[in-house]
Amino acid sequence: MFVYKGGQQVKKGLYIQVGKFEKIALREGGALPGSPGKAYFRFSETCLLVLLPAIAIAIPMVLPLQTGYMVAIFSVALALSLCVAGYACWMLIGKILGRSATFGYRPTTSYLAGNKRKNKRGR
Repeated sequence: MFVYKGGQQVKKGLYIQVGKFEKIALREGGALPGSPGKAYFRFSETCLLVLLPAIAIAIPMVLPLQTGYMVAIFSVALALSLCVAGYACWMLIGKILGRSATFGYRPTTSYLAGNKRKNKRGR
C-alpha cells in the first residue's frame, strides 16, 4: 500500500502529503496528522537514495531548452566582455603610443613645394 490517509496508524518512515508536498517524518510508529480526507505517500530511505540521483540526472535531459538558453546568454556575455576588453586595450595602446607614433602629418599641406612665391609676371 502506497497511499495512506490522515489519522491512520502507520510504521516509522517519511510521509509526504499529496498536493502540498508537506513532509512528515515519523521516527516511531503512530498516527498521521490531519483528517481522513488528507492523503500521504510513504517513501523509504532506500527509495529516496535511488530516486534523487535519478531525478538529478534526468533534469538536464528533460529540460534541454533551458540549457540552450543559458549557453546562448553565456556566449553573448562572453563576446561582449571580450569586445569591451579589446576596446580598452586598443585605447590603452593608443594612449601609450599616440604621441610617439604619429608625427603630425597633414596630407592637405604640401611640404615639398617650399614657400609660396608671388609670381613676378603678375599672374
